[in-house]
Order: sequence, then structure tokens, then C-alpha cells
Amino acid sequence: MNSQVITNHKQLLEYNKQIVQRLMKYSGLDKNLVQNIVKFSKCLCKPGYNSIDCEIFSVVLSTYFNIIDQTALMKVYSRKARGQPDNQMAMEDFAKILCAFLTNNLDLKIDYVFKIYDIDGDGIIDMAEVNHFVKSCKCVTDADEADKDETFYDLSQMATTLLDIGAEGVTLDKFRAKVKNYSLILSVLGEALPNQGFIDRFRQQIADKTNLQMMQTFGDIRYQLLREIPDNSSPSYYPIILDLP
Repeated sequence: MNSQVITNHKQLLEYNKQIVQRLMKYSGLDKNLVQNIVKFSKCLCKPGYNSIDCEIFSVVLSTYFNIIDQTALMKVYSRKARGQPDNQMAMEDFAKILCAFLTNNLDLKIDYVFKIYDIDGDGIIDMAEVNHFVKSCKCVTDADEADKDETFYDLSQMATTLLDIGAEGVTLDKFRAKVKNYSLILSVLGEALPNQGFIDRFRQQIADKTNLQMMQTFGDIRYQLLREIPDNSSPSYYPIILDLP
């Protein structure tokens, strides 16, 4: 990453343009929608930061996408935030997650979900990773103590069978082929993606809005969700130190 100090509004606009272009290339979504995804994400940033903290990340997933069991997605947050200032996720990485939710590109969704389930990032989903997610499954955690072992075993066997996991684990190519034959595999280890109804509702909330409409709708969304004291000070852009790839 190359560090760049933004010292004027023109540079800030150029930086935002670069983010939008990267997200459009990543997701295939149209420019206006991506711009509004970025604006929504910026409204969630903690005052003084260009990043998303864990608390607002969790609340947005549950409020807008009804993702209550966040075990899988919190793995993404932790991996992205590790080593970052104050252990926060970069705003662009958060916007990228929203793009993955809204895109109709199945291959992109498959890649996204695979990276969530592949905890150690070695390119393979193995039994240890399957068991990790199954142990956190609501069906297991809510089971009576006497039934927990049996419930865990049943769910683990089901996931293993669906994914066809052998001693070598499951590669991305194999996972992709399985999903295209049986789409429910995308959620077999947890809520990595929201229900389509919530995706459509969120799209309707942000699509085709102007800059002013976005600010009117979401300008104080962080305060509304977290009940923080709103920051009513005038925005300051200079100097802003940002990292570009």
C-alpha cells in the first residue's frame, strides 16, 4: 500500500472516484448504485476515521440484512481489521461486502462465501473449519446438554456430505461446482449471505438517490443505530492520510 496525503478537495474526489471504480470492477454493479453504497458506508464511519468498527458492523448486518448469527461474517471482520489502526475494517472493505450482497454475479458470491468459510486462508475448506462453524451453529448452542454432542455430530456429517469433504478438503473449484448444483451450500456453514428479500429491500433504500437524498436519509444513521452523540462539527478534509493500493 502507498500512503497518500490528501490536501485538497479535488484529491479527495479523485480518491473516492478510484474507490467507486474498483468496486464497480469487483461487483459489476452500476455506477450510481456503487456510489451510494460508498456514501452509505461513509455515513457509518466513526467520526475522525475512514473505517468501520466492530459494533456498527454488527448492528448494520442485523438491522439491514437480518443476519443474527454473525459467526461467519465476524471472521471476515477480524481478518480485515487485524493489523489496521484500532483494529477497524477499512470503509472500502465494508463497501465491498455490501457489493457482494447486492451483485447478481454468482461466481463472485461463491468466491466471497468460500473466503469466509476458509478461516485460515489456505485455499481449502477442511474438516477443522467445518467443525468450527458447526460448533457455533444455533442448533448446537441451543440444544440441551445431553443432545449437544449428537446434534453437533449430525450437523457435521450433513455439512461434510454436502461439501463432499475428503481427507484433502474442498478447493474453491470444487466448492464452486457443488454450489452450482445445489445453491443451499452457500449457507451450509452459516449466514454468509443475507436472504434475498433483505437484499432487495436495501437496494431499494439506496438506489437512485441523489447525494442530497443520501445525506438526508443516512447522514446520522450511525447515531440512530448506536445512539452516539452526533458530530455536528463542520467536515474537515485536510490533511487526510489515506492508503491506496
